[in-house]
Amino acid sequence: MKKQYVMLGILMFSIFPFALSNTIVSKQNYTTIYQSASTLVGGYITTNTTWTLAGSPYIVVADVIVVPNVFLAIEPGVVVKFAAGKNLVIDGGLIAQGNSAHKITFTSNVTAPIRGNWGSIRIREGGQISNVSYWVVEYAQRGLYPEGTRTLFIQNTLLRFNKQGIFVPELLSAYISNSTIVDNDAGIYLNQGLVWIDNSIISRNGVYGVEGTGGIVQLFIVYNAVTMQNSTVSYNFNTGVDCPNTLRNSNFIENNGTAGGSDAQLISHCNIVNNSGGFTRPRVVEYSNFSGNNWPGNPYRISDSLVSNNYQGLDLMPNGVAERVNVSYNTLYGIRPMENAIIRQSVIAHNQGPGITPNYGGDEPFEVHYTNIYNNSYYDLTLQNIFIPGEKVQADVNATYNWWGTTNETLIREHIYDYYDNYTMGRVFSTPYLTAPCGRSLTPTGHNVTVSPTSDVSLTFENVTSQGQTTVAKTASGPAPPSGFELAGQYYDIQTTATYSGGITIRIVYDDSGMTPVVEANLRLRQWNATSLQWVDITTRVDTQNNVIYGETSHLSCFGITGIIPLSPEIAVVSTTCLKTVVGQGCNANISVTIRNQGGSTKSFDVFIYANSTLISSQTISLAPSEQRTLDFVWHVAPDFLKGNYTILLGDHLIRWVFATILGDVNGDKDVDGKDISIIAKYFGKPASAYPNADVNCDGDIDGKDISIAAKNFGKSWS
Repeated sequence: MKKQYVMLGILMFSIFPFALSNTIVSKQNYTTIYQSASTLVGGYITTNTTWTLAGSPYIVVADVIVVPNVFLAIEPGVVVKFAAGKNLVIDGGLIAQGNSAHKITFTSNVTAPIRGNWGSIRIREGGQISNVSYWVVEYAQRGLYPEGTRTLFIQNTLLRFNKQGIFVPELLSAYISNSTIVDNDAGIYLNQGLVWIDNSIISRNGVYGVEGTGGIVQLFIVYNAVTMQNSTVSYNFNTGVDCPNTLRNSNFIENNGTAGGSDAQLISHCNIVNNSGGFTRPRVVEYSNFSGNNWPGNPYRISDSLVSNNYQGLDLMPNGVAERVNVSYNTLYGIRPMENAIIRQSVIAHNQGPGITPNYGGDEPFEVHYTNIYNNSYYDLTLQNIFIPGEKVQADVNATYNWWGTTNETLIREHIYDYYDNYTMGRVFSTPYLTAPCGRSLTPTGHNVTVSPTSDVSLTFENVTSQGQTTVAKTASGPAPPSGFELAGQYYDIQTTATYSGGITIRIVYDDSGMTPVVEANLRLRQWNATSLQWVDITTRVDTQNNVIYGETSHLSCFGITGIIPLSPEIAVVSTTCLKTVVGQGCNANISVTIRNQGGSTKSFDVFIYANSTLISSQTISLAPSEQRTLDFVWHVAPDFLKGNYTILLGDHLIRWVFATILGDVNGDKDVDGKDISIIAKYFGKPASAYPNADVNCDGDIDGKDISIAAKNFGKSWS
């Protein structure tokens, strides 16, 4: 027997379970199926409610509205099925987190569902939602439709077969991780929102993987809205990511439109393969591969990348720079620079059209230096725009210090098309030329010159006044690392015959195999000082995402990457204590750790305590099997110790976070003021254990000495 409902303007009824047996209702040309023991829901939820696994599946036969200040909880494993066009509207709160074994599914309640069968999960302005975790959302018009100013976290979720998987409106930020967004019309639809995507798959969507829209004004706001890493965007019918900002370690494969839209700020360590197009006007491209595309793109700056086997080659924007780029085996041409572009330290070879052809006409030049240009069809370099016969470069072009595949000047000139072939063009100056291929180690003259002697080491010289060769000798032997640290990899003896001045930035790719996250985060790049016979920490940044460490120096010698020494797996940390969370320069923080030998033999070893990657104390001990011992350490924060947040570590085991600041700054707000003296006064006369941070001088008591120190530094601050 079919259930009957009364329609009074708008269908409204309370949530009420109905046990139906094989009930079928025909509606809007779809066949709606109510499973046996299903629960029908619709209307307003006015009290806190839970949809339980026992009541699943829930059939939404009319819009469900969760009113303000009321929460709907959905248990893991629950299936929610929507009748055609129906929605789940959240004005109150939604708590719904599945798990890997029991996902929460939102789907259509028809036998042959298609995209857009039902409405959306709509979280309206003022509504609240827990992290979206382990959901499946399918066949909706808009799967997830959040509104208002909020940050939405989506993880381990599958969105498929929707018109729009996720709608991201203005003022909303969405963080998407470990998720799969496939077979939608638009996977993610942005209307002036912001999206961060990590370790996710966006594939086979009918229009865009990530789409941004809203007209010229909105598009100006929208572009640069997507940040992505460790993800794959593939097989989308149109553009992969329409409004990119920062793209790292991601794959863009066989998208029928372009891999991405325009004006990305950074594309790093990405593979862009077999797309109809690449990226339009990206600002910086590095360490990326463009292969098999109809057109790879037109960056402002590209370095350390491969552009190969595309139909069209690489286009370079006005004033653009291409360095250490391999442009080869492309069909129509190798590279098309625009006015005032510079090509250097690259390879342009084996292209089926000209190696270099301009993408403009006029009296502005471009330059090519220290590049291997050879074996391209027709010409290695022409000043004629091959696509627009009337466009040609009328300015003279400096193409000195290149290797043209030969030292025969007649053959070199035969592969250059310029003034001497058409007097309306400028001249190409090709001499002096290199007499051998330009290798990785050649360091040319110039400002901010980058050279990569090996695939894992590169250097940027601030100024090079005389060219030379930069070399890297790798060895397993060298000066012993500082106490408390071990070598992470090998030694790098870096030398150059070039004449240079100013600073040098060193970039080394490291192998993180076997490293714990704590060890990797605290890697240091060190340089050996042969005069003082000491290692000097030159680290400026550790990019754990791409396994790259950076340092700054003014000269070259031996370099090494060091890591903190982790505890042996057989040594268990029983407890740790560091009472102070704020410590002033010139004072101490007391640290206690209790460890136990869980191995079957006696262990003799060093115990190291670190503040970030700075060794602050150590002890050598010996523990018999099952022996447990408590060790006490003192961290003396020197008066000139760098202020800031520090992670106190026992090997690679976290003890606590401590803030180093000026003396008297008890509350750690970077100021010594009345608030600090008030805290000391509140605990005056008590032992330090009452409020450890108030014991400014670390003598075990909170007394007049502490107030005196704070008063002496009263009014001081730092930033």
